[in-house]
Amino acid sequence: MTRVLTLRAGARLPEDLMLPSPRNAAALPLAQLERLPLAPAAQALGEYFEVRDEGAANEQLLVLRTGTARPQGLGRGLDGGCLRIEGHAGALLGIDMLAGEIIVDGDCGDFAGGGMRGGRLRVLGDAGHFLAGAPWDARQGMRGGEIVVHGRAGDRAASGMRRGLVLVGGGCGRDCAAGMLAGTLVTPRCADSPALGLRRGSLLLTRAAPRLPPTFNPSAQVDLSWLRLLARRVRASLPDLIDPEPRGLRLCGDLACGGKGEIVLLGAH
Repeated sequence: MTRVLTLRAGARLPEDLMLPSPRNAAALPLAQLERLPLAPAAQALGEYFEVRDEGAANEQLLVLRTGTARPQGLGRGLDGGCLRIEGHAGALLGIDMLAGEIIVDGDCGDFAGGGMRGGRLRVLGDAGHFLAGAPWDARQGMRGGEIVVHGRAGDRAASGMRRGLVLVGGGCGRDCAAGMLAGTLVTPRCADSPALGLRRGSLLLTRAAPRLPPTFNPSAQVDLSWLRLLARRVRASLPDLIDPEPRGLRLCGDLACGGKGEIVLLGAH
């Protein structure tokens, strides 16, 4: 049977929440799982969640039902298996994630994927600000893995990102890829001022931003093998986001920060 945790009405989860991994949750008897502490100074898991078994057995899957609440810190440090959140998630979703997969049926809050080093984070709704960005107590954002957002992301997506792949199907707010250190962000559009302070890495837009920074210089039309390889990977997650034979205009920058990054305007001539 699959382990299912349903958040009790009115429950206020601790800020330093640490859920058991899917494998650990599956390995424990229900009574013992209910007695696990969720944080150093917190009450037992059963005080916050109703715990039950449902459906077919799957020791790699832990289902979390959040209802209308938006608990923060879900999936912190996940190191394997799959955490499925049926509902919404708050801020700091999947921070410091190492491996495995997190799937959110709804929306998530700010700083999702911050400090992430591996694994896959999929959000079927919208994401908040600083997606894959550096949380307030960290110098770098996402450092590996893959994030897929089917809806929109807020401002400063991939800000401070160090490594990995971020796909946003519905477009980003202002200042996406600002201060990006490396990695790749693919999205249809950025509301304004993309890639300011970009040091390395790639921002791929399927529609030009309203105002591109003056510190980016057009380089050439690109039709490179790595673009086709990227397109295959992107289309496996978001089939309509990128053309299977992508071409576009490459702009090098940010020249104010060394000029080793790039904006690629797919479909531009």
